[in-house]
Amino acid sequence: MATHEQAMSTTMKLLTVGAFFSDTAEHDRLWVSCIERFATRAQQQSGLTVLIEMQQYPTLLALYALALGSLAANRVTGSLTPWPRSQCKKARMPNRLPWLPPC
Repeated sequence: MATHEQAMSTTMKLLTVGAFFSDTAEHDRLWVSCIERFATRAQQQSGLTVLIEMQQYPTLLALYALALGSLAANRVTGSLTPWPRSQCKKARMPNRLPWLPPC
């Protein structure tokens, strides 16, 4: 886990600061797109279960960073608003990610 956290540290800082200073719907769409890219990237499908599930840990860290920035700016209704179902299906978001808005 520490390796994932270290590898994501710069990205998490960028997401936190970006979410804090976001002030338009265009910015919000950018953050949603960023999270979608993390959640829908190609992943290993076989191996140890714990390692397969850890592949989504960077997605969780990215969402956490985005949430912290939004909360610090008192902007929870912007960046963290769940995206439309059509976008979820288009991005083929996995349904087994409990921390993502339901699709």
